[in-house]
Amino acid sequence: MPSAGGCSAANEAATSESRRLAIVHERRALSRRLIRIGLLVLILVVIAGWLVQEFVVNGGG
Repeated sequence: MPSAGGCSAANEAATSESRRLAIVHERRALSRRLIRIGLLVLILVVIAGWLVQEFVVNGGG
């Protein structure tokens, strides 16, 4: 009977390890997505600021 318990413990460890790897992978994917969104927002803010400066502050000239 002890061998079944050992096998179960090893199986449980492998399951928790794969679960941990899945969580790490999910976090990496989420962080990549957030970085992409952040860069896109930054670019849009820069473009909007340039347009405001060009047309509002300088009067379009």
